[in-house]
Amino acid sequence: MTQITVIATLHARAGQEAALEARMCTMIAATREEAGCIRYDLHRAEDDPASFVMVEYWRSAEDLQRHFDSAHMAALGRDLPDLLDQPVQIRRLAAVA
Repeated sequence: MTQITVIATLHARAGQEAALEARMCTMIAATREEAGCIRYDLHRAEDDPASFVMVEYWRSAEDLQRHFDSAHMAALGRDLPDLLDQPVQIRRLAAVA
């Protein structure tokens, strides 16, 4: 079983920065309760207050897939188009050492 790290970058529409932050904080609360979630943290770029980065650590690819299939991820997917000005950039990394 290989630990998976996900780096997801989200960029808020002008004027939607606070709404995106609040929505992601709701997502954090639900996700941290999921089996296999090791860490799930939201960060804001110091040089661009509209840019947010999720740093996620998952026990396995299967746990991450269950997260992607969850009801709260589906709800987030419906909400994000109104909050973002560009698609979410997702990078999956497999732990090496």
